[in-house]
Amino acid sequence: MHALSARVWLHAPDWWPMPRRVAIIACQADDSRYVEQAGLTLAAVNAGARIVTTTRWTCPTDQSVSFVGDVVLPGEGATTAMALAVDTAHGSADPVSAIRAWQCDRLAVWRSARTPQEARRAAPLVWAAPMTYALPDTVR
Repeated sequence: MHALSARVWLHAPDWWPMPRRVAIIACQADDSRYVEQAGLTLAAVNAGARIVTTTRWTCPTDQSVSFVGDVVLPGEGATTAMALAVDTAHGSADPVSAIRAWQCDRLAVWRSARTPQEARRAAPLVWAAPMTYALPDTVR
């Protein structure tokens, strides 16, 4: 089986029909290896999604934080926190505002960090990665 690509999905949107809200939180979720920077996003919209959140760049795994000396318990890392924040936002009435509020909170934590370790845990490398696209229901 081949990996799903925007190119294939755009040509066959019924292959993977999408719900109204979709989050693609993974490495290269914006499918930037192709000409179109938001390939998977456009494919998800073409398949029925109206709100799509993707990460604009590859995010570090929670486990990789241990390479810089921080101890992260399973499920407590920045990337897991981001995925959970996006999931929570997608369950709210206004996902775009909910993600923005979470990002603003993370910015405040990063700016108020007192040690390099605290700053690394709240670094924008992860919390700045999500990008949400929203289309009105009248657009198809």
